[in-house]
Order: sequence, then structure tokens, then C-alpha cells
Amino acid sequence: MKRRDFIKTLTTGALLASAPSLFASTQKTSTILYSAGSDLEGNFNICAYAVGELNKLLFKTSLPARAHGVTVRNTHNEIIVFARRPNDFMLVLDAQTGVAKQTIKNDKPLFGHGVFTPDGKTLFTTENDFENKLGIIGVRDATDNYKKIAEFSSGGIGPHELHLLADGKTLVVANGGILTHPETGRAKLNLETMTPALTYIDTQSSKVIDDYRLDKKYHQLSIRHLDVTQDDQVCFVMQYQGSRRHQVPLVGFHKGQSQLQLAEIPKVILPKMKNYCGSVSADASGKTFAVSSPRGNLMTLWNANGNFIDSFDLMDGCGVAVGNKANEFFFSNGGGDLHQYTLQKDLLLSKNTNQRWDNHLTAWNQS
Repeated sequence: MKRRDFIKTLTTGALLASAPSLFASTQKTSTILYSAGSDLEGNFNICAYAVGELNKLLFKTSLPARAHGVTVRNTHNEIIVFARRPNDFMLVLDAQTGVAKQTIKNDKPLFGHGVFTPDGKTLFTTENDFENKLGIIGVRDATDNYKKIAEFSSGGIGPHELHLLADGKTLVVANGGILTHPETGRAKLNLETMTPALTYIDTQSSKVIDDYRLDKKYHQLSIRHLDVTQDDQVCFVMQYQGSRRHQVPLVGFHKGQSQLQLAEIPKVILPKMKNYCGSVSADASGKTFAVSSPRGNLMTLWNANGNFIDSFDLMDGCGVAVGNKANEFFFSNGGGDLHQYTLQKDLLLSKNTNQRWDNHLTAWNQS
């Protein structure tokens, strides 16, 4: 069963059927990997896997519906699990045990990603103001039961992943450009008029600082996922909404320059990516990015300057997370595998025959 063939079952009306598994542990480890997923019966969950001396599953907690991204509030030993579009729930869990601490029902559909300020006090989320056909950044006070205290424009339509720059106050947002409405589920309503953008926002004033658009010939290249290094080098990856016959750039870079830099993908690699990138992560050094193309069963590696390094096959591999060392990444796939990759050495950490990892993998690298 492929990740994208998950059975749609529960809705957000059943918002907390969460039970930590018997694998739960309070013992700390150097790295914990988090991913939403499903078992073979279509039951949705969030799992944590400890890498290091423990090297085992820490917990498996049931979810009310399919989830997407996970973000860590490391200042308070919590994780937030975000619903997959177009659902509207967030779950707050203990990062070590998976015990559910709080369920949040958002006032707007979520796009599946969020990010904390460095002090862990504020959570920003990407949301869909479908009534006004706008993307929204929601602002929540994590010190006050995640109360929503503000919202502002994302600077585009269909904001997906977002990150903070090194100053801790500037957001970079991947505005995918795709208009959706909860009444039509995941249907894409504006493919002919898409306007994807990479947008920088000052969170203190809620104003757009810079807004970068692709050339009009690439208006159907949806900017969906991104990561940023400690020196503010952004790598963004895209999903093409046009004809499968077209060969288009799928990986881009930006750092202060006046326009977006689209990477030159080797001619033997580009067709294998199947016009779709699923996730991206920078390594600990900030010099290398890993990009997944699950439809092509392919992982690619890139220098921070935008040059292609290497590629390797990983069946239905989509989740990518940063490791503790330079050139170290963790990967997950729809077949239930977790991999650790370091300097062209691929180690299979875990093979879970009854688990199907979903799109994203998040690492909490503890000191």
C-alpha cells in the first residue's frame, strides 16, 4: 500500500482518540525521529523512534485522522502534530512518551506545517482562509494553552511549509499558489492562474518584506517545501501541476539575491524525479541539502550553492530529516523503513512491516 493511497477514515469530529503504546519510554536519547503514518489496517498514528543507544520505537500514539508534519518544541519537551489538508486539528504530545496533552481545533483548515520561535513561546502555522481566497499565518501563544492571538496574510495562496530565519523573527514561507476549498476536499481550483511565491515576512509587524515569483512560464510549479540553514540559505522544492510530459526545474535556492535561483538538474536525473519533490532538509553543517522525490523513488543531494552532488534510489521515500553531523540525514519511506545516511553510507535503522510512514520525518537532535 503506497503512502498516497491511505484510506480516508475518521474526521475531525472525533478529535482525540489518543493512546500511547507499551513502547513508551521516558529515557532520553541523542536523536528522536517523529513521523505520522498508518498501519496496514488504515489506522492513523504518530510514532517516535530513538536513534543511538536505545535504537528502538519509543511510542506509537493513535491519531483521529491522517496527519502531515510534526514540529518540536524542544524548550518544553513537546511535539505538535498537524492535520493533513484540509483538516483543522493539532495535537500536543509529550515528546518522550507520546502522551496527549492537548487537542486544538483550529478555526481554519491547516496546511500541515508549523514552526516555533526559538524561545518556544510562539507557534506559527500555515492556514487556508478559503472564504477570502487567501493564505494565512496563524499565531498562537504556546505559554497560554496555544491560544490563537493573531493572524496575518502569508503573502500568497496555499502557504505550505514555513521556517524562521536566524534572526528569529523573519518567516520564509512557501506559498504554493494552489487554491483549495474544504467543500471540494483536495481539489485544485486554479491551476490555470496559479502564482507560487517564496515570501519573507516580518513577524513583528506582520508585513511582507520580500516576495519572489517564478517566471510566468513556470506558474504551475507549486513551491511547497523548504528548509533554511543557520546563515539563511534557503532551499525550496516544487511540485509541477502541468503536463507529465514537461521537464521543469524542481529545486531552487535563495539567499538575499534579487531573484530565485533554479538548480540545473542533470538530464539523466530530472526525468526520474517525476515532476515532484516531497521534502527537503539541510544537514547540520548547512552545506548540503537532501531532497526526496517519492514518485520517482529517488533521493538527491545538493550543495548549498545549488549544485547537484549525487542521487540514490529509495522506494517511495519521502521523509527527510537532519542528523547531528555534516552530511548525515535520516530518511523514511512508505514501506515502513527508516534509514540513516552518512557520507554515502546507507544504514537501515528499522523495518516496520506493519507501518507506513507518511510524507515527513522530523528529527530532534538533542545535546
